[in-house]
Amino acid sequence: MKFSSSLTKSYFNNEQSSSIVLMFIVHRDIKPENILISRSGVVKLCDFGFARTLAAPGEVYTDYVATRWYRAPELLVGDTKYGRPIDIWAIGCLASEMLTGDPLFPGDSDIDQLHRIVRCLGKFNLFIN
Repeated sequence: MKFSSSLTKSYFNNEQSSSIVLMFIVHRDIKPENILISRSGVVKLCDFGFARTLAAPGEVYTDYVATRWYRAPELLVGDTKYGRPIDIWAIGCLASEMLTGDPLFPGDSDIDQLHRIVRCLGKFNLFIN
């Protein structure tokens, strides 16, 4: 489904939709299916099955989380030390999909996903510990 830019902006400026960033959790599976929007425009995030509380910096987590099309590059290369930026990446992919009606990086595999990201954004450096 495609949304207007003003409607998309209003959803992302919604106080409740931004509260996930303020919490001490990493959702790890932000995707269209996990976003609920009420008739009055209230946005809610659901399905916290993959969510984890943020621990000390450098905490090790599993890398096999998130739905591929919304998975941050560091997850695609197997990094296990990550935090909120993976959710921010997914939110960006979600915003693009809301504006265009199409997934931003619809990879068929993890390698294809990473290739699509690099082809669109260029090469990047990953500092994997």
